Amino acid sequence: MKIVRFSPVSPVDMFDTPDSSKHFSDVLDEFFNEALLLGNKANGTVFNPKCNISEDANGYQVELAVPGIKKDDINISIKGNTLTVSGERRRRKEEDGFRYHRIESGYGEFNRELTLSDDIDRESIQASYEDGILIIDLKKREQELNKQIEIK
Repeated sequence: MKIVRFSPVSPVDMFDTPDSSKHFSDVLDEFFNEALLLGNKANGTVFNPKCNISEDANGYQVELAVPGIKKDDINISIKGNTLTVSGERRRRKEEDGFRYHRIESGYGEFNRELTLSDDIDRESIQASYEDGILIIDLKKREQELNKQIEIK
């Protein structure tokens, strides 16, 4: 007998609609991951940029939403098979006559690590930053062409 995770299809389930890519388990994972991160931060704030990864025939593209951060404050590095993006989103300091009433945005240091597959050409990785979106292009290596071997 094969055991599989039960996932009922229901038209009223707001997380499984055709126009939504989030499942209920994704929402729970996100909630608990952020709660754990908040508990570990002394100042009670955390910034964990959202990440989208896509693929086409030529390679992969990583998009990170990092609004309010200058591109000079973002670091991208590779060590082994790990691509690391780190930086810090700083909150405006409260000064005379200025104070926050509500803070819904996350602030603080962030560190996102992604494991690279073996088919990525590490020499051709490029990054660009525009309108608060960091885009990292990861090109695939040229695959050896299939070669027919003649029998003599």
